[in-house]
Amino acid sequence: MVDLSIIIVNYNTRELTQACIDSVFGFVRQCRFEVILVDNASTDDSRDHFSQDSRITYIYMEENIGFGRANNRGLEVAGGRNILFLNPDTLLLDDAPSRLSSYLDSHPEVGACGGNLLTADMLPNQSFMRYRPSLRMSLHFLTWNAWYRLRGDRNLTFNFTSTPIPVGYIIGADLAVRREVLDEVGAFDPDFFLYYEETDLCDRIARAGYQLHCLPDVRIIHYEGQSIVSDRKKEHMERSRQLYLEKRYPAWHIALINALHGLWRLVHDVHHRVR
Repeated sequence: MVDLSIIIVNYNTRELTQACIDSVFGFVRQCRFEVILVDNASTDDSRDHFSQDSRITYIYMEENIGFGRANNRGLEVAGGRNILFLNPDTLLLDDAPSRLSSYLDSHPEVGACGGNLLTADMLPNQSFMRYRPSLRMSLHFLTWNAWYRLRGDRNLTFNFTSTPIPVGYIIGADLAVRREVLDEVGAFDPDFFLYYEETDLCDRIARAGYQLHCLPDVRIIHYEGQSIVSDRKKEHMERSRQLYLEKRYPAWHIALINALHGLWRLVHDVHHRVR
């Protein structure tokens, strides 16, 4: 049986995806794994290129069905006991996938885990959030995370400690989940085209009683946002944020969250203009 199925979704990022896949085959040694590449109707030469790679299972979609649904398509053919959803714009530095898989095996209370993501310059990159979108999250943002700052806790988006810590949700660039957990709570919600699909999945995993952890010794480069035009990023993100809230809260609750979010954006913009 395969220990770990690594699912990667490509959309017009052939060179990055190739580097990611090569890093997987170059470093993963401590578990039996498979790589499943789902191509979201790329219009570069990805199809001709990756369909010739005998190391991977290649699935070409005739249309761009979105990040979550493409991962679900890969999940349909995955045979692993554990699943790693790995972004194409990531690059392994060592055998991180095996450590993620092993951690899930040895910690049944943990439904999903991820590692510390780094920028191309090897600086801390957003790897998780300590809380999921809610009134609490809006208040934390509006007060510049005063509660955590007063406690001396700087592990808001990156694990600076030497031990795994519980988090609110894990960035989908390196999200490892036990297959039995996905069978229990469901895969990615197909209503999300792009963004917040991992937040939604992590929320369902947490509501089912499992913990979410970030492992500091797992370090992966994440180039981030290479397959989407920047001016469309905010549009997709805001639409998905609203969808996430609508699936969980009544209208009055959402209105309050949005008011606090808007106030935070205003304060944030003023702060940066002053600086």
